[in-house]
Amino acid sequence: MLELDDKLLQYAKPIADNIRVDALGYIKNMNRWMKCENTEQKIVFTRGDNISYHILGNGKILELNTDKGAYLIKFEGIDTPREISVKVKLENFNRKS
Repeated sequence: MLELDDKLLQYAKPIADNIRVDALGYIKNMNRWMKCENTEQKIVFTRGDNISYHILGNGKILELNTDKGAYLIKFEGIDTPREISVKVKLENFNRKS
């Protein structure tokens, strides 16, 4: 679960407690959505594959987390790699040299 110390954050205006509670609940439930039974059968890509995702664009698979059933993908134009479920529809993307 994502946990950040409030001392490390700067807010333009304070966040209401109910919004904070809702957000933490949403983040906690994300782990449930990421779990994937029988991931061996759903894994299509491997480390180093170039992929395309209709929401985030083109990227490269950095790692595979079989426990969560997710790929760690570094997308072009996004500084931080994203963990994407193997259930998400990804397409092969071959870069032309």
